[in-house]
Amino acid sequence: MASVILRNISKQFNGNTALHQVSLEIADREFFVLFGPSGAGKTTVLNTVCGIYLPDQGDVFLGKTNVTSQEIRDRNVSMVFESYALYPHLTVYENMAFPLKSPKIKWPKEKIEKTVKSVAAILQIDGLLERKPSQLSNGQRQRVAIGRSLVRSPAVSLMDEPLAHLDAKLRNEMRIEFKEMQGTLTSTIIYATPDYREALSLGNRVAVLNKGRIIQVDTPQTLYHRPADIFVASLLSDPQINLLPVTYLEKSGHGHFYIKDLKNPGLKVNENLTRFLSNYPGREFLLGIRPHNITVTDTMRGEGTVGGLVYGFERRGINNIMTLKNRNLFMEVVLPASIVRKINDTVTCNVSTEECLLFDPDTKKLVYSASDRLEGLNCQS
Repeated sequence: MASVILRNISKQFNGNTALHQVSLEIADREFFVLFGPSGAGKTTVLNTVCGIYLPDQGDVFLGKTNVTSQEIRDRNVSMVFESYALYPHLTVYENMAFPLKSPKIKWPKEKIEKTVKSVAAILQIDGLLERKPSQLSNGQRQRVAIGRSLVRSPAVSLMDEPLAHLDAKLRNEMRIEFKEMQGTLTSTIIYATPDYREALSLGNRVAVLNKGRIIQVDTPQTLYHRPADIFVASLLSDPQINLLPVTYLEKSGHGHFYIKDLKNPGLKVNENLTRFLSNYPGREFLLGIRPHNITVTDTMRGEGTVGGLVYGFERRGINNIMTLKNRNLFMEVVLPASIVRKINDTVTCNVSTEECLLFDPDTKKLVYSASDRLEGLNCQS
């Protein structure tokens, strides 16, 4: 099929920057995810690849061909939108076959039928081919829209938040089906989503965008364990990662983090992190602790604990989410459903630094991940 290369793509609308110097190299048949909040530039990237938008600067390559100035019809690219965009008067079969009846393709009837049925089987809608869109569930309609984009085996298939209109259960089912389909697809897929679960579960690689800029491109595992900065780390956690302002000090050969403005006995640091930070006594950091690395304890406050009052409490089925407040510090904690606390209850929490992340408080960049030591501490003295 085709690789996709974007070189220094910039695009503005009415003086507002939509993309700034975006460069990406996407491999042939890769399932590549564009991930970021609303307005990050994901849809603009897709529209630039397919030719809806011409970049103000930069080049687009499909394979070795520069297609920057090519018309949409000449790019062999398909697109799946958030809305299903199905023809209501046509059956599922007719909707899927529609792009194959173009005079440009000129496929015989037998080949069209074989292709439509083959793709329908992969998407598990082969029993729905005679139905109209009004007779389908939302999940089935989305499968039809995806099938219509795949039947002609485009070099590149672009998917713009295709699961956004589905309920949580259907989104989860479709994520699983997408994962199962990946080995059978021949197209390069670029998939845009604001949902970190989709990004981490579907992508071979993920590009994180913010305000039209590429922040990080990595595998899902690397993104999660070594986010480039606080922005990426915050996007990949629900509830959001806790960022605690701390000072690093050593006592009796052991390192501790002391949370700013709190009277606490310190959070003990393991041997690897102590060794890494041995040259930085008194240094300030933002300590990243994910909510599931904090637990409630019934013991008195001691080393590795933070106390406070329950500021918020939310039930979420198998888990509860508690917000702890101590002066100006707020911490999100994920609890088992069996642990219930009331607003203004006094609680003590164990805070584990075993899976912590360290960020420079000035640049907000990652300087250490517990999963993999990083070289080069960029904090100012």
